[in-house]
Amino acid sequence: MPLYRNFKPLGPKERCLGKWLLQCNGFDCHALQLLERMLTLNPSQRISAKDALEAEYFWTDPLPCDPKSLPKYESSHEFQTKKKRQQQHKHGENARHQRQQH
Repeated sequence: MPLYRNFKPLGPKERCLGKWLLQCNGFDCHALQLLERMLTLNPSQRISAKDALEAEYFWTDPLPCDPKSLPKYESSHEFQTKKKRQQQHKHGENARHQRQQH
């Protein structure tokens, strides 16, 4: 962010994200710590991607599941999905039109 040094805040602002998230039931304090480090305004103080992956959040229960155990979904692109939906709609209209002719 080349213009970072030109940004002159009016003064320090109170962090409210943490307070708000802690009010949510079940929000993990390790997740909050990671979020705060990732959302640090000053880029030189912000956590790196490598360090973020080493954060405590990823090493506490519940641990991430094995990707092999995740459900498999057919890949779909928005364009393909829209085209398929249009074809189904057209097929439904054709079938309805044929029933009306009989």
